[in-house]
Amino acid sequence: IQETPSDSPEVTVPPRSLTVVGTGDILIHNTLWTQAQAEGGASGMDFSPQLAGVKARVKAADFAICHQETPLAAEGGPYGSYPVFVTPPRIVDAIKKAGYDACSTVSNHTLDAGFDGVKRTLDELDAVGVGHSGTARTRAESEQIAMYSVKEVTLAHLAYTYGFNGYQRPAGKKWCCNVIDPQRIVADAQSARDQGAQIVIVSLHAGDENVAGPNAQQQEVVAAISQSGQDDLVRGTHKQEALQ
Repeated sequence: IQETPSDSPEVTVPPRSLTVVGTGDILIHNTLWTQAQAEGGASGMDFSPQLAGVKARVKAADFAICHQETPLAAEGGPYGSYPVFVTPPRIVDAIKKAGYDACSTVSNHTLDAGFDGVKRTLDELDAVGVGHSGTARTRAESEQIAMYSVKEVTLAHLAYTYGFNGYQRPAGKKWCCNVIDPQRIVADAQSARDQGAQIVIVSLHAGDENVAGPNAQQQEVVAAISQSGQDDLVRGTHKQEALQ
């Protein structure tokens, strides 16, 4: 940012900058919650040791995004592992302690526990003060853009998925979970700009499992939203991280 008043010498103002960290899927198989039980002991499950390896980098960032891949169960379960996941809610304590500010919450597993799982996940994240994007408990919430103030910069985070492993969004509640649609993504990004966002980050849960390269949908969608000029960063989850 450079400011040159006509009646004073040229003054250069250093541009504001911030660092963003985005990490991949938090997807809890039964072996991981068994480990958390062992490490937590009488105090209950403790997933923090499993995130210890990324904690320093996450906390060093000005804004950190996780991807909460799976829906959360009620305290005490029942829990579910592959192929239908329902995750112990204690994971959110570890997410908070690791230093994450927000999570994308929409994926191919989002509806594994139905709409109740969607609600529980957001309730648990709210309880520890971690933001979220991609799913909603009400229509009004689905129309809100997740906005954050980071070092006096207004940042927006949007999130979408390619599908739900054959599950269907509840009748009358399709707004609960965002599906990838380039026109919708561009419109949401524009809405974020209209609301004052200076940086727009888009999380896309997409791609073919066990395939390293991007598929046609990923390439087409990223090209379309990038050409709009409304987004600043596209990050991928599912099987790869893709930065733009």
